[in-house]
Amino acid sequence: MKIVLTGGFLGSGKSTAIRQACGILFGMDRKAAVITNDQGLQQVDSAYMKAENIPVCSVSNGCFCCRYPELDQHLTTLTNQFEPELIFAESVGSCTDLIATVVNPLLQFRPAATVVLSIFADARMLLKIAEGQSVQFDSTVQYIYEKQLEEADILVLTKVDLLKDEEWEPLRQQLLNMYPGKQVLFQNSTNPEDVLEWLNAIAQFEPPTHRKSLDIDYTLYGQGEAMLAWLDEELELDSITEDAPVIAHQLIEQIYQQIRQHYLPIGHLKFFLSYGNHQEKISFTHTDEVYLKPTDTQEKSRRATLLINARIQTTPEHLHQLVSEQLYALLSAQDKLTIRVKEMAAFQPGFPTPTHRISS
Repeated sequence: MKIVLTGGFLGSGKSTAIRQACGILFGMDRKAAVITNDQGLQQVDSAYMKAENIPVCSVSNGCFCCRYPELDQHLTTLTNQFEPELIFAESVGSCTDLIATVVNPLLQFRPAATVVLSIFADARMLLKIAEGQSVQFDSTVQYIYEKQLEEADILVLTKVDLLKDEEWEPLRQQLLNMYPGKQVLFQNSTNPEDVLEWLNAIAQFEPPTHRKSLDIDYTLYGQGEAMLAWLDEELELDSITEDAPVIAHQLIEQIYQQIRQHYLPIGHLKFFLSYGNHQEKISFTHTDEVYLKPTDTQEKSRRATLLINARIQTTPEHLHQLVSEQLYALLSAQDKLTIRVKEMAAFQPGFPTPTHRISS
């Protein structure tokens, strides 16, 4: 069994690439499974994978390193039930120190397994860091981002289709200087050919005899995680006029615009909308994105369910207030609409306390 531990910062395109990779493997009649991970309970990524009929388990309420026994149990469950050739274990985007806290324990307790550590990075954000430009995030958050990149077996730069032609060569040179000898892929994760190249790199990867674990300051690491607010909310919309999907898209746009107007750095902002037989994921990772609402009116539906995962640099109280204000504004404007909050949690991640830390 090969475990593809997939890390990298929030919004770097890990889920998109994994979903695409599973589709490619299934098309080759090969088996794959996924373990998602988040600090909260309600995970858009899990719903996203299940909607594609991908075998999936979830580690919730903490990162892989802090909930290692749960990760290990899911590996056993997926192996016994589906016998996958590859298991993609997608680490929460604010987690680092994966070699010492996840890779080395896996190799010690599962000596028959092969582990590949792929770290994803948004090419635009990495270019800004390489050029010394501001990335909006606090320096402690940037510390996590940079530590993630250090420990990659395979470094995957995503969203390269959004780079300008003149940005490619400076970025390539910077990477050569910053990470000499590291295998680097340039990837548009919506492009099957690019994702197939990643799968080929995984297949050809020869595990090193020694991986160097990070020299990391856990105080800075914990401070960086605490700078980010997490909000998970599940809503049920009921519209007598049977336009719940349209109203849900209005709410998505209003929440995103409020975060933009308050100049809050976005780790990721994900929505999973479902009604009838329709399911869709909507994601934002920058405040400069344009929200393209569907041009059609969608099928009529009285009810819709909307799952919200927001990871934003602010306080949980502020983030909850921003989202709640948009709910109230929508209800005030729609007298034939009711919204039921099924689940809601707003919090900051706790201090990272790994189950194991095996230095190497």
